[in-house]
Amino acid sequence: MRKLKTVLASKYFVYSFLTLAIIYTIIIVCNNFFKTDYQLSDTSVTGTIRKMTSNDDCITLIVDDVLIRYYVNTSSFPTFEVGDTIRANGVLTYPPGQENFYLFNYQNYLRSQKVNYLMEPLQIEVVKKNTSLRYKIKNKIINYLKDKDQVAYLKTFVLGENSSISDEVKNSYKVNGISHLFATSGMHVTLLVAIIYFILHKFFKKDNIINVITILFLLGYMDLTSYNPSIIRAVLLFTLCLLNRQFKLGIKTDYLLLYLFSINIIYNPYFIYNNGFLFSYTISYSLIRFGYIANQYHNYFLKVLMTSLISFLASIPLVVNSYFSLNLLTPFLNIIFIPLISFVVFPLTLLYFCFPPLAGLFNFVITFMEKLSLLTSRYAINIPLGHLPVWALLIYYIVIYLVIQGIIRKKYHTLLILILLVFIHYHFNYLSNQVMINILNVGQGDTTLIRLPHNGGNILIDCANKLSRDNNYNVSEDITIPTLKALGVHKLDYVILTHGDYDHIGGMEYLVKHFKVTNVIFNQGEDNALEQSLISKLKDAKINYFKGAKTLKKGSYSFIFLNTKLYDNENDNSNVVYFKVGHYSFLFMGDAGTIKEKDIMEKYHLENITFLKVGHHGSDTSSSSSFLNFLNPKYALISVGKDNRYGHPKEVILNRLKKKIIFRTDLQGGINISIKDGKIYIKTSLTN
Repeated sequence: MRKLKTVLASKYFVYSFLTLAIIYTIIIVCNNFFKTDYQLSDTSVTGTIRKMTSNDDCITLIVDDVLIRYYVNTSSFPTFEVGDTIRANGVLTYPPGQENFYLFNYQNYLRSQKVNYLMEPLQIEVVKKNTSLRYKIKNKIINYLKDKDQVAYLKTFVLGENSSISDEVKNSYKVNGISHLFATSGMHVTLLVAIIYFILHKFFKKDNIINVITILFLLGYMDLTSYNPSIIRAVLLFTLCLLNRQFKLGIKTDYLLLYLFSINIIYNPYFIYNNGFLFSYTISYSLIRFGYIANQYHNYFLKVLMTSLISFLASIPLVVNSYFSLNLLTPFLNIIFIPLISFVVFPLTLLYFCFPPLAGLFNFVITFMEKLSLLTSRYAINIPLGHLPVWALLIYYIVIYLVIQGIIRKKYHTLLILILLVFIHYHFNYLSNQVMINILNVGQGDTTLIRLPHNGGNILIDCANKLSRDNNYNVSEDITIPTLKALGVHKLDYVILTHGDYDHIGGMEYLVKHFKVTNVIFNQGEDNALEQSLISKLKDAKINYFKGAKTLKKGSYSFIFLNTKLYDNENDNSNVVYFKVGHYSFLFMGDAGTIKEKDIMEKYHLENITFLKVGHHGSDTSSSSSFLNFLNPKYALISVGKDNRYGHPKEVILNRLKKKIIFRTDLQGGINISIKDGKIYIKTSLTN
């Protein structure tokens, strides 16, 4: 036993164990290994519902390792409950992976929740109703919460689900850098433990009995929250700390946390793709390791500020890679929001859960908190910062460690090192000597970004939006702007709009409202309603706009507009843009059809095109055989939505392009083309 204590308390053992766990995790995720009881060819899933959420027309169930979306008529909502055994018949599919570089990877996120497949069944049959006491208690609580005021926050702090908070408010929490305060974790578990201890001390005198009851309660709470990663960390760390003290193991608390982290990623390597998991462990480790700095201050607000500063510094790389910006006010906002949530909102949530007559007070506090967050988010000092590769993450953490060591020694000038690093990071694109062409995967639409060397120009061709079941979904908000930020683009010098269809300009109004745009180029012809509305917004924002361009020059690079004549339809009036880099050429066709293709062949002498952005998403109204023979492209780029209702790209077009190298956004996701030292490098965000 003594040897075991010595080994477990050894820093060499804990770091060796951590290293092996990380190596194991890398092997699993890089080789795409996962455990499942199903195969992709299976057409039926039978199992117990372990998690369920619903909205107006959809029930989302997690059964075994399958996420089932069941769309139903609101008048005939089925009465499923957690714990019921069901049989669903349908087609299993893999969740989409990283559809655009650096953005949300749905597949990895679901695997962090032990979900490997998706299904949208036409029918679900209840095989057996729940008889488990565990699930009955869970359902009682879920049903109890349904009709309560501010149910979103009850779900957040009681069940660990924050999906019901409005998008506007949730975004303000992200901007303010306080989203982690709404992830039920250590802070909330500590308060729960204090309440439990206070109650149990009224009935029991022995600490051992109290500790056992508390641990059992917390394990039950962990199950209630469907094993939320932050809750797992908080509950198990509390349990390990108790055992460590009980058996006098002498293991440092930060070592216990590292053991717990290692065990978690061995249990589920895909936890590393869960933001809640990463933020929870990173912030917890930094506070355990360096929290004593804050304890040196007697003033409460200075103590909170120092705690917030340590958490802020430790989470900078994670924040940057999640939101591609950094709010410098976050440490100061935490002085307000940490006490507000810790000592007011969360305790009041528990009181309201037990005593519903407190609804009025709870509503007032929640409304005040939301309005305060919305207000402060308007004055955020946000620094946009591009995505960090692994080597840059390591540099950041080395610098952050040096800064914290400087704070310990009261050498605050070490902060200058971090400021310098952020400054270089912000201006990093000035160091690039490549031409980059990024075709975004925006579904059934078009958006392409061209970046010139040394930040010499950022040109966007089209800005799509798409229709969605979710009316609040906006491609510019969810894909285009985050991608621009991830790539370190702070402004667009020009936006070239090929034509006025929704799938090409539908995201522009949101873009010009939330991102810096200097100039907009329209196509020739009359303005439709979408273009007229956009022009009104451009005037309000004092953004330059014009049409009928012939040539656009940025430094030594030229964009030539192959305008032939005025047509009687929007598609053929598309701006067709020719762009050349060294001996490589690009042709962006918009939605131009075969008539305009014929006129281009007659008017322009085009050499062999390297990259053809295929017209009209691969429709058979474009890309005639004669035009393709005329251009003789080496690569064909098709921006198209997966399983779109138009059947694009058409089979006849794919046959015409069969001797070309084809890249499709529906199959391969975002497409990044870089040209450096006369060579082409092509990457796609998805693998076939």
